Amino acid sequence: MFLLILFSHLFLYKILIDFFLFIIGPVASFNNCILVDKLPKTRSGKILRGTIKKIVDGKVLDKIPPTIDDASVIPKIQADIENYGLLKPQTPKPKL
Repeated sequence: MFLLILFSHLFLYKILIDFFLFIIGPVASFNNCILVDKLPKTRSGKILRGTIKKIVDGKVLDKIPPTIDDASVIPKIQADIENYGLLKPQTPKPKL
């Protein structure tokens, strides 16, 4: 199934959130989405989801996992996450 959408990003954002809230209902909460130019391919997607979670959580990526086929996309995704204001604030680590 192919879908061509010729609307503004805000309209698409609203449609996606409403759609996912309808589908997943009370099980989870879908609050934000961003549009990126490209996502790298991985075998299952688990590694990519973990990498994106680290980026959003503000953690430092020591290295890009080898299962991600196009590592050049990761810095662009990081920039998009920062531009959309989705980085979680860092909590200072307690000194021991």
